[in-house]
Amino acid sequence: MLNFRKTEQTHTAYSTCAMESRDHSNGVSPKNHRSRGNEGIRNYELGITRKFLLFFVAAMLLSVANASAQDCDYSGTTGQLQWCLKNGTLTISGEGVMPDYGIDLPPDVHPELLHRFKMTMSDNSPWYEYRESIHTVVLENGVTSIGNNAFYSCVNLTSITIPNSVKKIELSTCLNCLGLTTINVESENNTYASEDGVLFNKDKSALIRYPAGKTTETYVIPNSVKKIEHFAFLGCKSLTSITIPINTKEFGSFALFCENLTSITNLNPKPVKIKNLCVFSSSDRVIQSTCVLKVPKNSVSAYKKADIWKEFNIVGLE
Repeated sequence: MLNFRKTEQTHTAYSTCAMESRDHSNGVSPKNHRSRGNEGIRNYELGITRKFLLFFVAAMLLSVANASAQDCDYSGTTGQLQWCLKNGTLTISGEGVMPDYGIDLPPDVHPELLHRFKMTMSDNSPWYEYRESIHTVVLENGVTSIGNNAFYSCVNLTSITIPNSVKKIELSTCLNCLGLTTINVESENNTYASEDGVLFNKDKSALIRYPAGKTTETYVIPNSVKKIEHFAFLGCKSLTSITIPINTKEFGSFALFCENLTSITNLNPKPVKIKNLCVFSSSDRVIQSTCVLKVPKNSVSAYKKADIWKEFNIVGLE
């Protein structure tokens, strides 16, 4: 009867002896050989563990992304950013710049506007088809810019929150947002600021956007403002009276086109030369003929001789 156990032991002993003999001939002790073998096994196990952890983390991230997308009514990507529309709130997240977008332009639009404000007739924002469902826009920290026409014709949009990371806001961002009442900028933003829902640059030397949906009838522009940007008051239907401080020297296109304005008070004793087109009007409406311009009493004559200003009904301040 064959003794298989003994044969196996003999073979194993032979193999071990042979291995030890070879190791001794190479100057490697059996102990060191076993140590190297164990180290190889540990490295192999460590590699397997790392791969498993990487796979697990990737799966978790994918799961979170899918869950996030499923939580949205509509979602997608735009440039380097992600967007999610849920229950009327459009949240834009990620890191980097927002692309510029186009708008649907009327056929008689002024060619100067096409060039100056990068207006095109295509490439609407990806949320444009859902624009009437957007009531609030929240940009998360990491977004560094807001593109041209980003929220064009979001007529039910009431508020926009701008984080510290935003360094550039295109001037046509909020065109035709007729319900917008508040633009909030986080206090630690180094480029922009807000006051009473109005958007300014950081030191408030430029008024960038007065929300078109604000319901106040009178607005006094802060004394710090030297420039009123393009489109700043465009579409503000509730405003009937604006006061321009003495320091304001520059007016952008459509800067003060509020179709229901009946009174403008300009505290500057010297009429500023208007360089941009359509500061007080659009292609189909001119407000000067129905609006009273109040200026310092000793400056009435100068304003009556100045281009653009002379088209108003000018009276002196008491």
